[in-house]
Amino acid sequence: MATKTITKADLKNAQSVITAYNKENPSKKVTLNSKSEVAKSIVNKAVKVEKPKLIITSRGMPWTGGKYGSLIWEIKHFQQGSQFGIKNGKISKLFISDKSINKTLVEYDRGWSTKPTRKAAKELFELLLKKYN
Repeated sequence: MATKTITKADLKNAQSVITAYNKENPSKKVTLNSKSEVAKSIVNKAVKVEKPKLIITSRGMPWTGGKYGSLIWEIKHFQQGSQFGIKNGKISKLFISDKSINKTLVEYDRGWSTKPTRKAAKELFELLLKKYN
């Protein structure tokens, strides 16, 4: 889930790119409000959308937690996998919640209570599995 609020600086940058494009292509005038693929491409390049970063706020065995954009996560993990772990791995408990809507999105406590369904929760789940499982 990579979204961004477009700032005045983003619009100014997009407008300067469009102005340069129009100078090079006088027969194909494009405006910021154009619905052409060229205008969309220029705006998408001018407005850089960044993915959230995995931030670890507490570290230790067996509990580790952190943030990923508006999501808060916490896992209980061990050095060896077990039958209670996700996919028989090292993570035996996993909680992901969205602080912006105050809702638990993912919950695994030696078995699934709530599987990840939202895009950002799925991204975070995969990152945590790769790093800790």
